Amino acid sequence: TKSFIQLAKSYIITTLKSGLIIINQKLAHERILYEKYLEQYDNRLIASQQLLFPVNISLTIKELSIIKEIESELKNFGFEFEYFGKSGIVINGSPMDMSESRIPSLLDEILSRFQDGADLDTDRKLVFARSMAHQLCIKLGQKLERSEMEELTDALFSCQIPDISIDGEQIIKTISLGEIQEKFLS
Repeated sequence: TKSFIQLAKSYIITTLKSGLIIINQKLAHERILYEKYLEQYDNRLIASQQLLFPVNISLTIKELSIIKEIESELKNFGFEFEYFGKSGIVINGSPMDMSESRIPSLLDEILSRFQDGADLDTDRKLVFARSMAHQLCIKLGQKLERSEMEELTDALFSCQIPDISIDGEQIIKTISLGEIQEKFLS
């Protein structure tokens, strides 16, 4: 069996025949979730969970117009909501993986991506998948059990692009046996 070590509650270290591999757990989990949400969206497999306590969100007029523009994508990603008053929405359902407490910050991120220049005509599912992955991923500083590290590593290597994060950063670093031996020769 492979060994897994968590360094600084942020990196997973495991062995290869030729050395060590270091994985940034946050970036890895973002990549996994991003690809998962895109696949689920394309296959119409994103389930919604009814909220025990609906979440009320107040919006500016501009935010409300963005919500109306992206309403079908919100619903396709598992959100169920209705308009409330002149500038609010009530969220009655959310994607299965999401806790009620994360809904406002996810909507804020989605809205800010569209307000900050993301063209409403771009492929919106990419914006949604990216925002959901950012919000729902394992964070740096989160302790993982051995089984969680193994599952995360296996899932990462099942991704289409396992080595690059959704923001273009390296997820994986390898240290060859030669590099390790060099450290002891100097």
